Formats: sequence, structure tokens, C-alpha cells
Amino acid sequence: STTVAVLADMETRLERITSRDNISEKDALLRISAGKKDDFYINLAEHIVYNNGDGEEFTRNFKNLLLNIIDKENNNGWKN
Repeated sequence: STTVAVLADMETRLERITSRDNISEKDALLRISAGKKDDFYINLAEHIVYNNGDGEEFTRNFKNLLLNIIDKENNNGWKN
């Protein structure tokens, strides 16, 4: 098995949360600060995908990562 973390920079998180949940930037910062820090996920995950751009960019990056993981597993004897 493999672990993938999806992260976004603070500006992107704030923009998305305030827009999606219709809350103030202050409330969004409080919500973010209540969660685990990026280092927690970075230290545990085998792969990191950043979701700072648009959906197409994220999909392309994530698809490439998945193809690389599958290729690596196939080369190590794993068959789907």
C-alpha cells in the first residue's frame, strides 16, 4: 500500500474555505489552525500532491502519480 497526501498552500486554502463555506478569513484561519500541520502529512505520506491550481492541473498531476505508483508496483511483482 502507499500513502498520498494532498496539500494546498495557505492562500489557496483560505480562498477555498471562505468561498465554499461563506465564512470570514479569520474563521477560516481558526479552522485551519485547529487541524494538523502540513508536516504531519508530509512525514507520514510516501507521496505529496499539491492542489494549488485548477482542477485540470490537479487531475493531471494526480493521474501521473497514480500511473507511476501502478508502474512501480507492477515492476515489483504486484498484479492488479
